[in-house]
Amino acid sequence: MRDYFIRRFLLLIPTLLVITIIVFGVTRIAPGGPLEQAMMEAQTVSMEGGGSTGSNEGAALSEEQLEQMSELYGYDKPGYEAYLIWLGVIPRELNKREVVFENESMSASTRMRVPSFHISELDWDEDGYVQRSEVPISIQSYVKFEYLDSNRDGKIDGYEAEASQATIERPREKVALTRDQNGNVTIDNFDGALVPWKARMVHPLSSDKTVRPLERGLKELVKFARSKPEGSNEFESKVKSFIKETREISEDRWDVALGKLRDQEYQKRVNFFSIAVTEFAKSTEVLDKSGRKLTSILSKFSKSLQEIKEAANAEPTAEVYRTRYSGVLQGDLGTSFRHGEPVLSMMFDRLPISTFYGLLTFFFTFLICVPLGIAKAMKHNTWFDNGSSIFIFMGYSIPGYVLGALTVVFLAARLEWFPTGGFVGQNYESTPIENVSINLGSSEWASPDHGLS
Repeated sequence: MRDYFIRRFLLLIPTLLVITIIVFGVTRIAPGGPLEQAMMEAQTVSMEGGGSTGSNEGAALSEEQLEQMSELYGYDKPGYEAYLIWLGVIPRELNKREVVFENESMSASTRMRVPSFHISELDWDEDGYVQRSEVPISIQSYVKFEYLDSNRDGKIDGYEAEASQATIERPREKVALTRDQNGNVTIDNFDGALVPWKARMVHPLSSDKTVRPLERGLKELVKFARSKPEGSNEFESKVKSFIKETREISEDRWDVALGKLRDQEYQKRVNFFSIAVTEFAKSTEVLDKSGRKLTSILSKFSKSLQEIKEAANAEPTAEVYRTRYSGVLQGDLGTSFRHGEPVLSMMFDRLPISTFYGLLTFFFTFLICVPLGIAKAMKHNTWFDNGSSIFIFMGYSIPGYVLGALTVVFLAARLEWFPTGGFVGQNYESTPIENVSINLGSSEWASPDHGLS
């Protein structure tokens, strides 16, 4: 028996793991996901607000906003990494912001948004009150110290910390960065910052945005080259060599990659393939075997080549962000996109009702099934055994939602034994209470006619 329970308990771990993988997979591939929902809502707001006229009409979210949404929901990362973030095994990257070192300067700065917090969190020495000297210089303009310090003792404590202004709503603090020639970037004022910000240099090339579209477009370009016998093998070899070189550049350190991108020979090859793609795009009637037009593939291919050109002239850029473990293991189930509330709080709000019906079902199941099973065993092959078996199989054959709808119609709507929704009827609060009895010397009361106490 002991070994049986141990095996059953150990089975919980792989079972829960498989369940989380299935749930995460459904959220990624099911239509109407969070990214699609946000796009539809933004487009609806844009249309209701009149929108803008022109070629971008109906495109409520810009490309930059789409990238931000992809980062928020993990669509910018490989599936396995996004799953580990969603699970809470690795930290989530939040508040990302790109900082450009203009004119290839070695230093730059930006102001980062700090999550809202209570002023008591600035009590660094934990003496029970906040002094002016404990307020960081970077956010002093957001803290209304003079207003909160009503007794003018230079401290914020007691009832002063209960004022609404004691909650600092999303302040911004300055983050100063310094880079070196080895591809590293550091935060100069890390020790004085409220948030432990992190920084990294942004690679001039993105494998997802450039290399992969190039590889997909390669297949179509090779088909086009093979349709022309002259020089087809040479053209295919050049394309493969170019894509291989580009992938190697995308994996190099950012400063090394920048030098290779600016190489004249490499830029000549970029121009060569840009012309080849343009010529191919002119053949708008060219179709592949499945009959699908190649226009969209070619446009992505051309876009990747254009981004490579722009990357060669891009100024050094860093990315500032913060990390936080917020996944299933931390109890962070996200926010409901339909109700706009935290999923966990919605579950707790509904848990008492689910628990009530679960325990009630459990009680009635054993109250009916155990005596019925004993009776059927004692009267085996009698009319009671056969009749009850027929009745049980009829019950199994009726879907639960059908039986539930029928009981609501007959027991609630027609006979009015139960309310059609909720635990009490619609007129419950306005129903007069009669025959109330109060116990002497006690605050307890009861109304037998209504079953209230």
